[in-house]
Amino acid sequence: MEFIIFLLAVFFLVLSVGYFYREDLVIKIHAFINFFVFNDSYVLHYKRRVGVICLLIALYLFFLILHG
Repeated sequence: MEFIIFLLAVFFLVLSVGYFYREDLVIKIHAFINFFVFNDSYVLHYKRRVGVICLLIALYLFFLILHG
């Protein structure tokens, strides 16, 4: 659990530094995520697969919270 929290902290630290110093990099990452994660055609074709993956991640995180 500590490792996941550490990774999230590092992610947000890098993201905040990116917002302060490299706005162009943050915009590129945003475009990449929009193309692959929030792409409408991908979601329409693989909606059950993406839904199951999101559900498994959510259940795992709830399990970590309850037993942490």
